[in-house]
Amino acid sequence: MLRSLTTSELDALLGHVSKDEHFLYFTYLTTRRSRSVHYGHFSEEGELLGVLAYLRGMPFHAFSVLPLSDRFAMEPLVKRIQADAMLPSGAEGSFILSEEVRRRLEPQLHSNIHYRPLMTMMHPDPRSLPTANGQVVPLKPEHKESIVGRMREFQSIAFTEEELQYPCVGIFEDNELVAVGGYHVYSAEAAELGNIGTIASRRGRGYGAKITAELARTAARLTSYVLLEVFNDNEPAIRLYRSLGFEQVNQLYMTSFRLPVLAERA
Repeated sequence: MLRSLTTSELDALLGHVSKDEHFLYFTYLTTRRSRSVHYGHFSEEGELLGVLAYLRGMPFHAFSVLPLSDRFAMEPLVKRIQADAMLPSGAEGSFILSEEVRRRLEPQLHSNIHYRPLMTMMHPDPRSLPTANGQVVPLKPEHKESIVGRMREFQSIAFTEEELQYPCVGIFEDNELVAVGGYHVYSAEAAELGNIGTIASRRGRGYGAKITAELARTAARLTSYVLLEVFNDNEPAIRLYRSLGFEQVNQLYMTSFRLPVLAERA
């Protein structure tokens, strides 16, 4: 049986979802719950075998999956969400999967699968960060247009304007925003750094390190769970994060696939 999950069922799941193993789905249950829909696959006896969630408002079709049993069937849930949310046939969807979940679910995804490795890095101790730098300043609501423009320039595919409710910091030169950073998630449960970038003409000056250090320092005042995700092929960024004390804790895969062609839309 396939159906959407109730609020009480989502609340109950919170006690069974590990942030370390299923961080993305954890955010769908918590900070992103208001923008997400969750559908479960149930056995005939009523046992929940797994969950597929979809996040509204992203610039791409973002899913998250929580398999709870080897009997979990994901593809019917993809079709159910696609139909209910009126997602276009053949559009690209994506997950972020751990190695273990990728192996379990790969046989169920048949359409143009593409994997791009990325890692989770966490910062264990804010005391190891370099001292605060006066160049990095908090950004204000009046800077919104400049921030959004930089996100487009940096091709920050995971950025949404909703994230501007979280703290953002930047570096200015001659009243121009030349480096910026913020958070994808910012709560007492976890803070995920993101949207970090420097304009091309100002790279090589250490601005990225200063922005990242300030974001990590600010996050550590709110939560001990401070992390970021970075693609494995972004070696300069990985070196920068390691120089600030970030440590790799998980290997993940950005997994892209094609939504099926539904019969009524063929």
